[in-house]
Amino acid sequence: MSDHDVNTAGVGLVLSVMWLTFSGLSTLLRNMVDSPHIRTIMIAAPLLIIAGFPLSYYNENLFLVILSSVLVGSGLACSNAPSTQLVLRFAPKGMSAVSTSLDITFARLGGIATVAILAEMEFGYAVPAICVSCLVAAFCALTASKGLADYT
Repeated sequence: MSDHDVNTAGVGLVLSVMWLTFSGLSTLLRNMVDSPHIRTIMIAAPLLIIAGFPLSYYNENLFLVILSSVLVGSGLACSNAPSTQLVLRFAPKGMSAVSTSLDITFARLGGIATVAILAEMEFGYAVPAICVSCLVAAFCALTASKGLADYT
């Protein structure tokens, strides 16, 4: 956004929209991950992020940048809700708290590692890197969700 001379208030607005979308949609998805929709939700997560990141980089239109924030926030929500639910579903008896803590810890470590790797890249290179990693995630979600049919 700094390449397009967006002021601090604009950056705050875009980030607020992203996190409000994430929070709201995570709440709505909370009960849907126990249903047959889990496969759709898991596959939608990386695809929404793939749609959002290039839209934010290749546009100067504020509406499209906000739409990008909604897409990325939605993708983050779609990846957050199923992971926690699946960890709780498959956690050994009496290990729910430890399993949830490990889920949160590894999610944060993955985020930190990704930011550290992409921080030195120009955003023009980071966008394709994010898109490729999201395509790999979509493939993994598709593969993993086939095995979930037995448990839902």
